[in-house]
Amino acid sequence: MKLVALFLIALAAFVVADDDSDNPGWTKLTTDGVGPLPRDSIAAWAFGDGIYTFGGFNENIDPTNPHENVFYNDVWRFNTNSRKWKLITTLPDLATGTSPAPRAYSIAGRYGDEFIVGFGITYNADFSGAKAYNDLWGFNTATHRWRRIRADGATDGGPGGRAEVNAVVFRGKVYIHGGATEFFETKADTWVFDLASKHWTFVDPADKPSARYGSAVALDRDNERMIIYGGERFSYYNFEYAGPDSQWALDLNTLVWTQIVPRVNIPDRNNGNGAAYINDKFFVFGGDTGRALHCNNTFFDQDNVDETWAWDAKINVWTKLCPTQHPLNVKRARTVRVDGDIYLFGGFAFDSFSCGPFIFPTDVWKYTVRGCYGGTPCH
Repeated sequence: MKLVALFLIALAAFVVADDDSDNPGWTKLTTDGVGPLPRDSIAAWAFGDGIYTFGGFNENIDPTNPHENVFYNDVWRFNTNSRKWKLITTLPDLATGTSPAPRAYSIAGRYGDEFIVGFGITYNADFSGAKAYNDLWGFNTATHRWRRIRADGATDGGPGGRAEVNAVVFRGKVYIHGGATEFFETKADTWVFDLASKHWTFVDPADKPSARYGSAVALDRDNERMIIYGGERFSYYNFEYAGPDSQWALDLNTLVWTQIVPRVNIPDRNNGNGAAYINDKFFVFGGDTGRALHCNNTFFDQDNVDETWAWDAKINVWTKLCPTQHPLNVKRARTVRVDGDIYLFGGFAFDSFSCGPFIFPTDVWKYTVRGCYGGTPCH
């Protein structure tokens, strides 16, 4: 009996260690409760110990198994302590009685107690009927009520509808760059929206990133800047990488763009990356490299990767990390920073070398940054 008891104690310790958030690198979390249905391209942001998610869609990607796109406008909360999911019952805007329409590729950020979302797109499975939004909403995380900040279709001198906008929210302002319109026109403009005055400012410096959408984007709070990396653009019915000017930083005070040219090892990415900025490190996970093999079970060639990279701002060097475990090779997953940790949700996984199948994982993963990077550099 003593041997059995000792075995059970050791087994319990092993299970806890496998799901221990203090371990550096990636950890697959054991979650409680039923979470969101499978989807990609959600909006997500952290409020204390709760991560709120909005929208996303389960998209028709495989022509051998077609279905209509399913878009969502639900709000979920993931408690980072209990690891429990909760579907939030939302209340509409008091003035209009409305809530945000279902969509994918919404922006995300925080303004006080409000979860800021907006922009985004819907379209049919055959890519017809595209509808790009240019509205902005605030979801009050205390009262669970929506507030419409800017109506869709607004002609207030600001940007029109677009999706996969590169955006951050900081100190009461929304900073956006690029994105793609419902006509698949890729933009290169930069705008700032004041959430208090509801006024747009157009930023048109001489030096700026090329047109792109779907970049890896992170807010560097310490240095008050937005970092963008990679992205994609649509040109002459082809998708192309946004490089070679792949990495830029926008100073959120001076509104000056600065191109970053790393010394070595810049990773090759198209779009759909998860990103976060912690301790002068810009972490990027997953995404699509654009080096895909052709598969008949995908509308567009995909080469999703399971790689984790970190750019060290102090020495201007990218480092590829090789943690002992990691999520699937996902694209369009969303990453959220909570203190020294990065949480990853949703997305879709696909391996072009085996031609599928497409997987919409519902797992929650956590990347814990301890030491230099949290993971072991690859050799």
